[in-house]
This record gives sequence, structure tokens and C-alpha cells, in this order.
Amino acid sequence: MQLNFIYANKPLVKNLITGESYPLVSKVSSASFAGDGIMWIYATLKLTADIKSALLTGKLTQTLKEESRAGKVEDEPTQLLILDVDKKLPFTTRDEFLNAIGINCSYVFQHSSRSKSEDSIEGHYFIELNEKTEREQIKRWLKHLNLTLFTQELELSNSRLALKWPLDPIVNDPARIVYIAPPICESDPIQERIVLIEKDSAQFSVPDIQPPDAEPFINQLRGEINLEPRALNKHIIKVTPDEVKIDEYKENNGFYYFNINGGDSWAYYTRADEPDVVSNFKDEPRFRLKDVDPELHKQLQPELPMSGQPLTLDDGQIVELEPMVFREPNGDVYYQVLHDGKKIHKYFKTSGKAKLRDFMLSNGGPAPGIIDDWTVEFNPCDHDSFRADERWMNLFTPTPFMMITDKSTDMPPLCEKLIRHLCVDDETYHHFINWLAFIYQTRQKTGTSWLFHGTTGTGKGTLFNKILQPIFGHRHTHSCTIEHAVEDKNEHMEHCMILFIDEFDIADMTDSSKAFNKLKNYITEEWLTIRAMRTRQTQAKNYTNVIMTTNVDLAIKIDESDRRVNLPPRQNQSFTELPEWRDQIDNELGALCSYLNAYAVDERAARTPLKNATRASMIAASRTSHEEFFYSFKNGDIEFFLDHLQTQIPLDEIVEYTRFESTIREWAEDAGGDQLVTMPELMEVYKYICKPKNFTMLKFKHMCSHNGLEFTRTTCNSERVLAYTVVFNKPVDMSVIPKRNIPPQSNKVVNLK
Repeated sequence: MQLNFIYANKPLVKNLITGESYPLVSKVSSASFAGDGIMWIYATLKLTADIKSALLTGKLTQTLKEESRAGKVEDEPTQLLILDVDKKLPFTTRDEFLNAIGINCSYVFQHSSRSKSEDSIEGHYFIELNEKTEREQIKRWLKHLNLTLFTQELELSNSRLALKWPLDPIVNDPARIVYIAPPICESDPIQERIVLIEKDSAQFSVPDIQPPDAEPFINQLRGEINLEPRALNKHIIKVTPDEVKIDEYKENNGFYYFNINGGDSWAYYTRADEPDVVSNFKDEPRFRLKDVDPELHKQLQPELPMSGQPLTLDDGQIVELEPMVFREPNGDVYYQVLHDGKKIHKYFKTSGKAKLRDFMLSNGGPAPGIIDDWTVEFNPCDHDSFRADERWMNLFTPTPFMMITDKSTDMPPLCEKLIRHLCVDDETYHHFINWLAFIYQTRQKTGTSWLFHGTTGTGKGTLFNKILQPIFGHRHTHSCTIEHAVEDKNEHMEHCMILFIDEFDIADMTDSSKAFNKLKNYITEEWLTIRAMRTRQTQAKNYTNVIMTTNVDLAIKIDESDRRVNLPPRQNQSFTELPEWRDQIDNELGALCSYLNAYAVDERAARTPLKNATRASMIAASRTSHEEFFYSFKNGDIEFFLDHLQTQIPLDEIVEYTRFESTIREWAEDAGGDQLVTMPELMEVYKYICKPKNFTMLKFKHMCSHNGLEFTRTTCNSERVLAYTVVFNKPVDMSVIPKRNIPPQSNKVVNLK
């Protein structure tokens, strides 16, 4: 096996005189030793402890020479098991403790810095394994021991958000530092801090245990001190100042470190350039600094990037970021970028060239010389973040959900229940899932949109906030009102994949026609014009897919030619179960992405609006009386005209009505075959139904042409007339057509029965 050690320009030990837990050093050197056997492990630990170095778990990718170890440690199986007993256990001897957990082999024991007697069981136990073992397997086994053998010793951690394990389960994780040197103290009560205990058996094999569930123990202990069960959301815990109190903090190497609730290990930290989420070295869930101490969060917020080389956390490793600046010539915009050589972590846009020098110097880079021109685009189909050799940067940042490659045929139940409730019927549900899967798989725009309409509490907002936004990312999803969606400044559309328009009602707009035309461009056009503050307008590829939600019945007007809007049936029932499990949907998002990955997408269906009864009703409701007249005539809908026959009419309309009724009767009686309708004849019917003002034959002729009625000149009753051939549907029941019986002229109202 190989053991790796690190050392620095100061002893890597605990100082019991000053109370300093362990020194915070950013640059270290390393040394590696190879060998096997418990005697070799003992000798190596003794040697390196004497020179005040520390053991580093994991394998280094390179030898360190006064440099950061961030990103240079590999996670690989280990043959060295380390047990870290943090508190007093119900055993009198170390052998009694080891026998209780199933270990009866040789080991090296190193006393804890707090040990007061030679027979103390608190400290590190180093044991050789008979084969290399995955570190996760070791962690599962150690947690299992804690939750089965040491339940009486379990306590809440200082954060009250996790367990303080009697037997530390994370000491074997890669890149952990195990301090083995004796502490600095006035008088050490321990003569030999590292001792060897040899037995007949030389090695141990770690059992493979299923992952144990610690949540019941955590919530039980929280309940004993009157705290609510912890609310876990994507490994970030929701906390209050009553639960977690920050006692002190200090800054070191681009990070703030905290002691909380009486602790002294400085194990909680956040980035100095972005002090929002507090992480830790204890394998505990993270929490938000502003939830615990809003004033401190506000105080630590930097106005400008911090001096020195910026750092970030990437998959648990601290990585160094490099600054670079360039110009995007089309918009005449300068970019200030922080990257790690593989991907962009942050970028800032500015129109001022003078700010670039300050950005580079404050982030540890050289002052810029000639500023290069780069191509900047949003391309979700390209996984690269940037390509320096091509001077190209991608504004697309995929979320972890978008990088899932697993496939599953099982739709997660809560997501399915929510989407089915919104879609109302089975046909609409499958059409929407196909639409969503097309976007997820191809990252392209469909050219169609959705309008979910119904009462409040149906889950429309949850669909966006809990499903679409986490999957596609906050940067690539945008929620707004229709006013904001179509306003002139639309920089948010430059990198948008999902545009969610809430409380949609096109009638609220001052110029609804212009607003809807712009919205239709977002839905269908391949390119968009992007206008940002104080920059030139530019053209950008359009990847936007639009979802609209509304509570009103007629939020949009569409016609038969529309190829953009999907309309589910109206949902009039609130989703009563939604508040109970809204947060539980978070746990299903990975499974939903696997399901979308496996879905057999029908691209043609994704690009075609659903043709259902709701769509037909919305189209009909969208027509004005004028539009309905011409639509009904062109389609031979005789029932529309029969509905205007009356049983009584005012006396002053008797002449117009008589001509109207006579015409409609002839149409109805000859329904089913070709009929020649002259323009004057149709104009009389139109005048009676729509009652236009200042009407002329010329106006009506233009109106007919505008509505798709092209009259041809033909001979009718020996006269040349303009006529149109139409086939009316046969009436449902001719017997219900009112029969005319004109009463004496003295009546004010004419009854037609």
C-alpha cells in the first residue's frame, strides 16, 4: 500500500495551550511511502508524526511542493482502515471495543489529543485490510455500527442538523487530513502517543452493509429539544437562528470559517466571494448563511471580487479559478470571466473597458494588454463551456439534471399526478410529456406552446418552480407576466429555454395584437432580436419554449390557422394534496429526467398543436360576430343562420326580417347540394345579423375578399351576377324553423309563430 503525508512551514498539530484546533494552511508539500504490514504502518506513522506532518487519505495525482492540494487527490479504494473514536464509549479497554465491532487483528493506536491516560480508547485506530475496499463501503459500515451499537451515545452535531457520530464515518473519505503528531501542551500525560498492538490475525475485511437511515435518529433528537424535523431540500437544510448560532468567524485564503453552537473546530465554511451557502468538513447537510444570521450575511457580501486567486468548490474539491477578459464585437460588450480551465464558473458583462484591468488584478491575473474579440453564443446543444483556441464561449450551463444519462420506463408518481391533474385528460397528458421529453433530449425549441387554464391551486406554479426550473436551471428558465415578456428590453431571452408566462391574459395589453405577434415570434421564429440596456441590439438563435398559465376563460384569441398553441381542457378542481407533498417532488426530479431520457419522442407531434374539443371551443369563442358569420357561411353551417330566426321582432324591422327569413328558408330547404348565393343576397343576410353602420356594396365586397370569399361572375335568371357556390349542412330538425304569420300593422311587436 501507499501512504501519503503532507507538511508545511508550520507544525500540523493541535495547540492545547492557545486552543487552536489545527492550523489552516493553503500551501503544503507532500511525501509518499510504499510498503505493507502492520509493523510498516506503525513505523511510518511514528516517523512522520515526529516531523509534525499529517496523514492524507486518498492518492495524490502529483507530488506537492508548497502548493494547494485542491483537485490533486483521487478517490480510489483503500487498504488502510482508520477508526476515529470521538467520544467515550461504554467499554473499558480498546480490545473490548474492537471485539464489539467485530475486529480481532493487529492494529496501531494513536491517542486523541484530549487523552489523559494510557488506557484511553479515544483516538485513531489504523488497521490493514486484506484487500482494497471502496471508501463508500467503509462509510456505510461505520454508520451502521453507530446506529446499531451506539444509539445511546448518539448526539446532535453542533449545527443540530446532523448526528455527532461516536465512531466517525467520514475519516476514511478521500482528501481527509488525519493529524497524527502529538499536540502542543505544557505537560503531556501520554508517554507513547502511537502504539502497536499485535495479534494472531494481521488483517481485517469490511462487511458490505446496505445504506442505513439516520433520519429517524436525527429527528428524534431534535424533537427532544423541541425542534421540528429537519427539512432537507437538495442537501441544503432550512434552519432558523433558534437552531444555529454563529459564535465567531475568521477569514483565510478566500474562505470564511465559522464556529457554531459552542464548537471550536472551525469546520463550517463559505466562500468569501459568495458567502451564501455554509458547507462543512463533517459530511453534514449545508445551510444558508442568511437563514442563520441575516446581518452577518449582509456584512460579508463583497462589493467587488476579493483580492487574490478566487476559489470555488467543485464536487467537494477546492479548485482554483483563473480570470480572463475579452470583447464580444456584435454587441460591443466586454466579458469578465472566471474559469477552471474546463468550464466557466462565473461571468460578468460590462460596457466599460476600463473595468477589465481592475477585474484581472483583483482576481490574481495580469493586467490585460490587447483585448481579444470572442464569439459568444447560447448553444444548449454544445456541452463545451468555452474553447480558448477558437475564442468561443457558450452561455449555456447545464444543470446536473440535464447531464443525467440513466434511462427508466417508470414515471415518478408525484410528478405524474401533478402533470395529469394539469392536463386533465389522458390525450393531453401524453402530448405534454412528449413535448417535454423532446425539449429535454434535444434541447431544441418545439415551435409550439402550452396554455394551462383553470382555477387557482391546480399546480401551475409548482410545475415551473419545482420541476422545470430545477431541471433546466434558473439561468435558462424565466418566469414573468405578459407585459414583461414582450417589453422592449429582452436580454433574458438570450439564454432562455423555458419561458413561463403567469397570469396570462392578452386582453390586459394596451396593444394586444402587437403583443401577441411578438409572443408568436418567441414561439416559432428561429432567430430573435436581443435588446439589452446600453448595448447594441444583436441577433441570437432562439431556443425558447413557452408555457402560459391563466385563470380566465378566454385569455387568448386563436383561429383555425394557428399552429402554435396547445390547449388542455380547463381544470376547475384545485389540487388539494399539493401543499402536503410539494417539497417531496424534489426527490423525484432525477427519476423524472431518467424517464424523459427513455421516452420515445415523436418529433412531429411535439411540433404540432393538440387538436381537441378545447381548442375548437377556444377558436369559436375567439371569433367576433363578424368573423363567426363568414366562418359559418364558408363552412355551410346552416344552424348558425337558423339560430337567428325569431318568433317575435320589432315592427320597424319587419321588412328586413322578412327578406332575411325568406333567404334562410331557401338555404335550409336546399341544404345538402350546391347552392349559388349572390353577393347582394349574402349582403342582406349580413346586414340583418351583424347590423353594420355606413355600409356599402363596395365595403362588403372587400370584406368578403378579406375573409376568403372570392365571388365569380355568372349568369343567374338571365342576369350576370357575382355569386359564390356553397353547400349547407342539412338542418338537424326542419320542424323547429318558425313559421311566419304577419299580424295587423297596429301591433308594436310582430309575433311569428
